[in-house]
Amino acid sequence: AGYGIGIAVTVVNTVLNTVMAYTASFEAYTSRTAMEASLTVKLAVAMVFNSTFSLVVSHYRRDPVEGAEVNWYSDGGLMEDVFSAVSVNMWLTPLLYVTQPGYLITILN
Repeated sequence: AGYGIGIAVTVVNTVLNTVMAYTASFEAYTSRTAMEASLTVKLAVAMVFNSTFSLVVSHYRRDPVEGAEVNWYSDGGLMEDVFSAVSVNMWLTPLLYVTQPGYLITILN
């Protein structure tokens, strides 16, 4: 389950980055640095929320015990899924950015 969630989280984070960067260009900032700073904060909050919320909710629903903490540290538990999701994110994120058509055109020119 961790690898599937990891792939979904990574794809959503990539889409978030693209959409937020596009919409930030329509906001009024005093400088490009202010825009980049605002975008960094927004992306950090959105990506951390996306990454943690999906994993915690999936385990809360899978382990419906008081406190929902019974199997988080055992085999197939939350910590194993967190490791899987972070591993997928570590490898898939750079691949998604490198294979974007705009990035490839920039490199080839």
